[in-house]
Amino acid sequence: MKKFLLSLVAIFTTVGSWAQTVVTAINPEKVYTLECRSGAAHNTTRFIGDNGEVIDGRSAQPTYLMFEAGETEGTYYIKSLVSNKYINSDGNKVVASETRSTAWILNAGGKDKVANQVCFSCGNDKYLNNNGTKSDGTCNNLQPNSHSGGPAAINACSLWEMKEYDASVATIKGQLETLLAEAKTYKGGEGLGEYSLASIASLQIAIEEAQAKVDANKVVEADIETLQNAINALTKNLPSVGGFYTLQSASTNSYCKDSYVFTYAIPTSHTGNGLTGTKNHQYLVFGTIENVSKTPAAIFQVKEGSKDGMFKLMNVQTQEFVKSFGKNAVHMGSEAEAKNIDINTLGEGQITLTVDGESNPMHAQHDYAVIVSWAAALNNASAWYMEKIEDFSHTLTIGNAGWSTLILGYNTMIPENVACYVVSEVTETSAKLEQVTGVLPANVAVVVNASPGDYEFAYATNEATLESKLEGTLFTTNVTPEEGITCYVLSNPAEGLGFYRAQLTDGHFQNNANKVYLPVANTTSQVLKFNFGTTGIEGVETDNNSAKSVIYDLSGRRVNATSKGIYIQNGKKFIVK
Repeated sequence: MKKFLLSLVAIFTTVGSWAQTVVTAINPEKVYTLECRSGAAHNTTRFIGDNGEVIDGRSAQPTYLMFEAGETEGTYYIKSLVSNKYINSDGNKVVASETRSTAWILNAGGKDKVANQVCFSCGNDKYLNNNGTKSDGTCNNLQPNSHSGGPAAINACSLWEMKEYDASVATIKGQLETLLAEAKTYKGGEGLGEYSLASIASLQIAIEEAQAKVDANKVVEADIETLQNAINALTKNLPSVGGFYTLQSASTNSYCKDSYVFTYAIPTSHTGNGLTGTKNHQYLVFGTIENVSKTPAAIFQVKEGSKDGMFKLMNVQTQEFVKSFGKNAVHMGSEAEAKNIDINTLGEGQITLTVDGESNPMHAQHDYAVIVSWAAALNNASAWYMEKIEDFSHTLTIGNAGWSTLILGYNTMIPENVACYVVSEVTETSAKLEQVTGVLPANVAVVVNASPGDYEFAYATNEATLESKLEGTLFTTNVTPEEGITCYVLSNPAEGLGFYRAQLTDGHFQNNANKVYLPVANTTSQVLKFNFGTTGIEGVETDNNSAKSVIYDLSGRRVNATSKGIYIQNGKKFIVK
């Protein structure tokens, strides 16, 4: 929210109804601001400030200046109406003094050479010059002009746009009228990023009170502060902390998906946008999906921000936070790296999202389906819909073998007729499985057993903890085993179901998103068979007429007929006598 300081130096010259036309002639009965138009040359805009210094327009605003006619026609003394000091030349510097000593010559050597721009000389080819070669805000040099083409060269640091105002704006009443014009521009609504209707209603009361003071011509400085406080108290409609949301690109009707390692090559022409294929960062991508309540749509949980009016975004699936946009693709990181997010409305339910401290919003890069930071709203690609969802789930497909693995970044309810197992113990030849019931905790890797089909693991608010010797990855990752560690992955070859050694390529193997592997130290085994033990599987049931569903032997092999022995069905052991 814009902060309207209580001195004239803080008043914007382009706000509301008092934005002025640039002029090139001086009327001593008017007041003016001076804005240096060297932006194309030095990538900035600078103003004449309170004490005559040249200030950085990106972080400060101009002051009002009065021009007093000098003894010679076309010359003027320049005075700040805030500090009541004159802008004088002192060698190669600009200084602010109580007395006037420098009569500036308007448009000397550059008159009418550049439309709507003026320059001021103090003689000897020295000009009121924004030394734009500096970037620290101290560009207050007065120096012999050295720009090609002289003081009137386009984008030269000694060229200024001069804006004219009635002198009344410099009064206390004028300040309040200016602030009133700004206050009346704020609108409210119920959409995300809009100012809340309640805070707008409070502002409206303050506006009416301020207007009454102006109409009665009874304005005091405290009235300005009262109205400014009401503006500062405006609050935006933010997504609810703890709530879950999807992000849909307004330009493509595609949804933000989970982050992936960015591995494919990017043309040289795009490397300036950070799309370099770096493997050490996760980038957000987007694409069309049929059902936004399920992955691969990214589900974001809103976390409380560390700044008022902002929040943080966590990808529920990967448990990573938005940490930066910059000029690069959107990066994800740990909670400690999370950045505050600012939200603004574009109307009709559309919003923009910007990382705190950065100027460019989140942007859908169409060419590569990667979300980047971009200043231009090309094809409205910086516009998004943020849709709240009340529940969501992960779909796990179980193939004909009846077994799979799973790891998720959030708590879920284990579906009916699905058995989930952790590995509690590993021997030289086997991995002991123990069943999990109820809630599958976040980031706990499990082996899953069920009849072939699709199963929904729905998000659960219940908190649960559990240990497992299994590990997994939330997104497709190249896993490099540490020295002395052998990694096993679930497989079902002709030799039977079990954990088999992962085949390494260049020292690593690829583990798919939400899949599991078993790291084991100091082992030479090629395969680890399942060992269900005698506990942790809700006991052993005696049943000569079990339900007609897939049946496995203790090695995990599917059987079509049973004889005497122990078998597994629907995640439970039973005995055929």
